[in-house]
Amino acid sequence: MEIFFRSLFNIKTRHSYFKSGFTDEVAILPTEETAKLIRGRHMIVKKETYGFALYFKALDAAGTPYISLENARFTYSLELKGSPSFGNYTLLDAGAKKYKAGHILYFTNNPVNTEVINHSLIDALKPALFTYTFPFKAAAPGTDTGLLAVSDAGGNPVAISAGPIQPDKAGVYTVSADFRSLPKGLYTFNVSDNTHAAENYKIYIDSGLAGKSVLGILDINYSPGMRSAYALNFKRRETHWKYVIVNKSRKLDLSSVTLSVTDESDDTGNPYGKYVFKKQPGQQSFNGMEAVFFRSETVIPWFEVPKLKLELSKNPDPNPAIIKNLPNPSAAGAAGAGNDSEIYVFV
Repeated sequence: MEIFFRSLFNIKTRHSYFKSGFTDEVAILPTEETAKLIRGRHMIVKKETYGFALYFKALDAAGTPYISLENARFTYSLELKGSPSFGNYTLLDAGAKKYKAGHILYFTNNPVNTEVINHSLIDALKPALFTYTFPFKAAAPGTDTGLLAVSDAGGNPVAISAGPIQPDKAGVYTVSADFRSLPKGLYTFNVSDNTHAAENYKIYIDSGLAGKSVLGILDINYSPGMRSAYALNFKRRETHWKYVIVNKSRKLDLSSVTLSVTDESDDTGNPYGKYVFKKQPGQQSFNGMEAVFFRSETVIPWFEVPKLKLELSKNPDPNPAIIKNLPNPSAAGAAGAGNDSEIYVFV
């Protein structure tokens, strides 16, 4: 008897920060249920560079599954392999929704175009039994009441509370949420009260994942005939670079010379362009030492390969160049205020 194995899908993690275009800093780990599903349906996982491929056992060369895969869902947690600087150079926003602490990245294949992975943000990851607290307080705790409507990923209503919800004396709304008899997965919580308009919050329910250090969740839903190559696309952040030039040696007379930061490169945008750095106004200092601050007029992308030929000069001077290749911001360092990445240079 001839045995056939056919590719169901493969996953690779792409990242525009890296010169290769890929990253191995994100581990893709099957949940316990998915691991059981793979074993129970005689499937094979093959590790690949920057990802893996999943193969199913087939009855024939046409790819008829040996065991039906109907309604199969493959769920994976995305976890960092000990890279604390990943969020410094990675854009974690999803469209107009800005990433903030507590958010979980969510990737799933598009139900219409199964070769496309959709990326969104989940507001919280919770176990099957938890207390849900509204994201706002009642303006008038004595008279206001809250409303909560829950629906599953297919938009079907799920009943976890009956009628209006009364806030406590401090205006806090809480509801006991019991999903132990419901499937694991993504749910939408629609909340409102007398003064707050209805808003949707995405919550993923999975007791096995809740409490873990999870960067994201990947759900791949089986559809007949799918033979897809999927990419989890991570994009590099862009920030303003802010140089803090500190006159530590005190050899520069900042009253008689003018410092400048100029881009002497021929970069044309792959990924770096040619940038203008503007001196920040006002008297500046750093830890009691004279300092001059420069900030790029436009944002600059984070990239694994350093940008060269950013030059610190002083004028007037017959040999104006002080440093011909200024350092780039450190991906491991803390960013400055707002959208600034600070670089300290001591001269």
